[in-house]
Amino acid sequence: VSERGFGLFLKAIDPTKIYFTQADVDEFTAAYSKTMASELKRGNVEPAFVVYNRFLQRMNERCAYALQALEENKFDFTVDEEFIRDKEQTSYPKTEAEARDRMNKRIKFEILSLEAEDRDKQKNAEKKATRQRLVSKILRFSFPENSHLAYLNGKTFLSAFSPEE
Repeated sequence: VSERGFGLFLKAIDPTKIYFTQADVDEFTAAYSKTMASELKRGNVEPAFVVYNRFLQRMNERCAYALQALEENKFDFTVDEEFIRDKEQTSYPKTEAEARDRMNKRIKFEILSLEAEDRDKQKNAEKKATRQRLVSKILRFSFPENSHLAYLNGKTFLSAFSPEE
């Protein structure tokens, strides 16, 4: 039950697997996956804060990188590459370089999506930068004191418990 709940909790926080690295997930799994249910029963929500604080750290790193990349606007749209949108078909990045590469692909995908509506690449890069700043601010200020709610809500940890438990 703990392991299933822990997996659901990670999915709720980083559903696109773009923020945490595999090393983060391995660290959290070793520390919390087997004890999460008993900790929750004791009223200890500290694991939620630890995981979420790391999420904020990674999110800030990814957003800073994305903003820098958008300001430099050196995206090569002639490269034949793939951006996997299906979160079930992807894994957590193993390295920071892989995380940056995935962020580049995501930015390019979003710019191209905007371009389908509007052909101005510079304008689209500016829109994406503005959107990235807004997302960063919203995530940074909306959740730290409430990170235990994601831990406790029915879509994450508690959904792992069967009705008999």
